[in-house]
Amino acid sequence: MRILTTVFIFISFQSFPQKTLLFEDKVYESQLKTVQLHPQRNSPQESLLPAATSINEPSLILEFDDLQANRNNYYARLIHCNYDWVKSSLNNLDFLNEYNEFPINDYSYSGNTHIPYVHYRFPIPSVKIPGNYLLIIYRDGNLADLIISRRFIVFSQDVDLAIDNQLAGGGTLRAGNQQLNFVIDYSRMEIVNPMETMHVVIRQNYRWDNARVDVKPSFIRDSNSELEYRFFDQ
Repeated sequence: MRILTTVFIFISFQSFPQKTLLFEDKVYESQLKTVQLHPQRNSPQESLLPAATSINEPSLILEFDDLQANRNNYYARLIHCNYDWVKSSLNNLDFLNEYNEFPINDYSYSGNTHIPYVHYRFPIPSVKIPGNYLLIIYRDGNLADLIISRRFIVFSQDVDLAIDNQLAGGGTLRAGNQQLNFVIDYSRMEIVNPMETMHVVIRQNYRWDNARVDVKPSFIRDSNSELEYRFFDQ
């Protein structure tokens, strides 16, 4: 009499939490600490500077710590964005000279620390055009396995900005508020309908969470190619 034996093999797949890319400064895993994106300068205060650089001097660097004993294979990619931080229609070769995937090979291990970690450094590659960019970091070449997203700005000095000296607020607002009035001179550029095509964002100490977005001018001087932003509501 033959006995048939059936063997069932159960394979357990490790599941990862679903990660949704956000076009903002975001850390997607809790073991990642001290994420900084700042100009690469020989100053101890460099980490306090904004993530912005001139198109002629691309010198930003990303640094972060991973609280793990072993190194991970992390990669970086750039996304070009419109003024409102929505992905633009540009192709990668429109703003980059090379393939848009960069391995992060600059790392160092902690020494004699209570919690082991790996410190990573990644210099931002040069871009062809100014604009808003989102830097994303992901694991093992898998774009779905995000770990970090960071916004940065590459600018060109094609317009002039003049700020008046009356920065203090009035009355009881003087201690905690500032009146910011300024004029934008765009005479070196050909701009049609500047009210709709120029977008001003005002940030406090480089913060994005309370930024004043798409601020409209108080006066337009077409003959002088100027936009004046003068506020009367304190």
